[in-house]
Amino acid sequence: MPMTLMNQQRRYIFLITPTMSLSAIVGILGILAACGQVAAFSTQAPKEGTQISSNIAQPAPKPTPTAAPLPEGAIVQGSFTVFANPSHPKEGQDYDIHIRVKLPPNTSTYLKNDLSGTVHGTDGFSHEIGKYPGAQFEKFSFIAGSETAELVILIPGTYAGVDDTLQVTSKLLKETQPILIHFG
Repeated sequence: MPMTLMNQQRRYIFLITPTMSLSAIVGILGILAACGQVAAFSTQAPKEGTQISSNIAQPAPKPTPTAAPLPEGAIVQGSFTVFANPSHPKEGQDYDIHIRVKLPPNTSTYLKNDLSGTVHGTDGFSHEIGKYPGAQFEKFSFIAGSETAELVILIPGTYAGVDDTLQVTSKLLKETQPILIHFG
């Protein structure tokens, strides 16, 4: 039974027929899956006049990175943007502190260990940024070309009215900023 595969931009269409070897079919599916190209398939042959191509040399265009909108309560200090999620946690509710780092243009590699610093709460909570590599309460993300990295730190819930003071340092940027988040 023929099967047609198409990517999201409908740029590539492969007609897989019963006469194709299993290794050829697996190869096509593997390449498309690795490239994130398969978005739809059909067990029906394409309609008359449909152009069929096996050219996979042209990758789908990369999305243009755009800065995410700043959430409520975001604080911009130098190259760092810091905010809590939720921005107004309820008493006892855990929350995340997001630290976004604006990187130089064309930064292709950026590692979590570039960031260091501390979080101190007026409730006595203390956390050293990056001290526990792989810890579940720190999540890091960076996409090459996006010019932004983000570190998310899970903070345990506490009572109302607590302030968190961050001291954030980037070795690459040669920058340290003190940042105060007030939960009022």
